[in-house]
Amino acid sequence: MPPTPIDEHLAAFALAQRKALEGVVAVIRKTLPAATETISYGMPTFKVDEVAVIGLD
Repeated sequence: MPPTPIDEHLAAFALAQRKALEGVVAVIRKTLPAATETISYGMPTFKVDEVAVIGLD
């Protein structure tokens, strides 16, 4: 599976931060499998029915 915009965004973080954020993202992906992943206002964002429900800053 190719990297998502969120995966690409997280790649810029230091290793320890990236690993922690990847864990959070994994939980979100499991909990909201139908969510759309995007970068909105410079933040990784998960949308459901075009409504932003989670943003990571």
